[in-house]
Amino acid sequence: MPKVSGPLGVGHHPTYVKALLCFGVPLVVCVSGVQGVLGRVPKQLVEALLGGLLLSAFLMHPVVARTRGAAGTWAARLALAWPLVVMLADASHPRTMWLFPLHKWHMFTSPMGAAPDPEQFRYTAHFKEGGSARLIPGAGVSDVATSALDGELKQLLTRTLRVPADPALRSEAARAIQGIARLQEAEDPAHSIRSVTVERCRLPVKPPYVADCAKVLEVEGASP
Repeated sequence: MPKVSGPLGVGHHPTYVKALLCFGVPLVVCVSGVQGVLGRVPKQLVEALLGGLLLSAFLMHPVVARTRGAAGTWAARLALAWPLVVMLADASHPRTMWLFPLHKWHMFTSPMGAAPDPEQFRYTAHFKEGGSARLIPGAGVSDVATSALDGELKQLLTRTLRVPADPALRSEAARAIQGIARLQEAEDPAHSIRSVTVERCRLPVKPPYVADCAKVLEVEGASP
């Protein structure tokens, strides 16, 4: 049996494994949420530290090290530069959508289970001939369109509800909802939409998982 040093035999492991162990310990600690008392800059430093340890472990792996050596100096530098830029951009918590998906990605902002319940806007189409149905933005186009439209509408409606007396925002929100109503009518011309009800729903992450919805807007029909 090989002789190892330390209680867990850490000294026997190669350097990249040690880096991974150094990465895992603070990561497990951060999962508990104890870093919630830290300010924005210390949290950014924690993220940068974790990213640096993970990147170091990757670069020190024997296979990666051999590949970097065979690729040449400039190729190796570029291979190092790109994940380093991504890591630093993430740790900076950018506020611009130009850097999506790093936009507002906060790994360590609150303890597990203490984050606020997510919110969702739901749309219900009421038909001229009677009846109603759930309206999914862009469902007739693609899942990608649905995801993009839902995100854009959520941001617009959140701004509108934050300043309910702003007629320009309310008008913009109404036009956007009428737009998704027109998309639905183009997909199903037999059902003309009389109005669309918008609800803001809080989705509990703990039992009994019942959505708490409140009506926030009613838009009349689809614009011509």
